[in-house]
Amino acid sequence: MKQLSILLLTLISIPVFSQQNTDAQRTENERLMAKYRQDLSVKTFDPIREKVALISPDQTPFSILIDQTKPTEGEKVAILEWGKRRERLYREQDQLAAKYENPYASIIRSMNFGQLLLTADLYNGSLTYGEFNKRRMEIYLGGLEKRDRMQRLHEYEGESDKR
Repeated sequence: MKQLSILLLTLISIPVFSQQNTDAQRTENERLMAKYRQDLSVKTFDPIREKVALISPDQTPFSILIDQTKPTEGEKVAILEWGKRRERLYREQDQLAAKYENPYASIIRSMNFGQLLLTADLYNGSLTYGEFNKRRMEIYLGGLEKRDRMQRLHEYEGESDKR
């Protein structure tokens, strides 16, 4: 759970932000994530709790990476609700990124949208849980790579400006 918050905080704070904006955005994002974690603590999500990492793909245990089952009708109810709550969280994160003119907003949006598309495929039975979790992890790691490249570029540009 904490890893997603850390990822999002890392994605939403780069050197070009003022410290005041970074702190304010971090505080608002922590509030969003606390609400999201609480939303997911209800029994509605019990059918899929051991099949997907509800909060962050970096918490994916090996056992669910190799799960070759597809969702049952009961699990689809939980997946549908999970998708709706994630969609709401992502909208709120987009608004937060726009408010603070976050230069990582496109990376965050791309990761979020990709995960929603995967969730739809899981719900529709196009993917097994294992396939879903592996692809979700790939989206997550791809976002981290993009963020790191962007940070290096900003650091390089900052060094060039000093010369």
